[in-house]
Amino acid sequence: MKEMNFTVGEGKGIISTLVSIVPFPIREFKPGLFPGTFHIEPCFDENNPVCIPIGESFHFVYIDAERGNLRVLDPSYDVCRAIVSDYNSAQLESGPTRHPGLFWLPGEWTAELIRKDKEASAKLEEIKKIQAEWFISLVRLGDDDWERSRQHQTISDTQRYAARSIDPTNKQNRQWIFVDPKNSVIAETSICPACGSDVLKTAVVCRYCKFVLDEDKYSQMKFAADIDLKAVVNRAR
Repeated sequence: MKEMNFTVGEGKGIISTLVSIVPFPIREFKPGLFPGTFHIEPCFDENNPVCIPIGESFHFVYIDAERGNLRVLDPSYDVCRAIVSDYNSAQLESGPTRHPGLFWLPGEWTAELIRKDKEASAKLEEIKKIQAEWFISLVRLGDDDWERSRQHQTISDTQRYAARSIDPTNKQNRQWIFVDPKNSVIAETSICPACGSDVLKTAVVCRYCKFVLDEDKYSQMKFAADIDLKAVVNRAR
């Protein structure tokens, strides 16, 4: 059987570049495509994106028993487009205006060339904002999931990456984020004796069941319900 090849483009048209500012490794597998496994290292500096040149791939199309398989060439831009689209759309909380910082450019690029090129650098800045919105959305979802379940297994590693990216020292004291204790301070917690929930050791009242945790401090506090509203109105007059 004679194999048929379709050749697309010449010179730089044969190469496209995957560009990533995603702070964790990416692995994409395209069954039936040769080569079909693509690894992208994590990016730790958004101004110095990881750039992976991608060449042409190919796949086989079965015709019939007599003629066998047809070898079809997949141009680099189709391969890059599929990798970016499939990966970004598959992520939690991903959408048109918020998704991982993975994109592609036609031709062969490096981080330095992207910074020097007006259009490419503008695209990079746009992707930075899009990824930041994605991170914020992931962290909000993580906060909601934690409030409902108080279970670490409900939080994905991607959400923890996002939280570390937008709040590297854990200023919000999120209990579900794993951080380096040398570089951050996490508030100490205790267990509410009434409902068993995690609460801050400095808490006076459990935020979940309203059990009074520290009676001495509670007795010294004033709440809106304790105020004589009629007296306040008379003073205002």
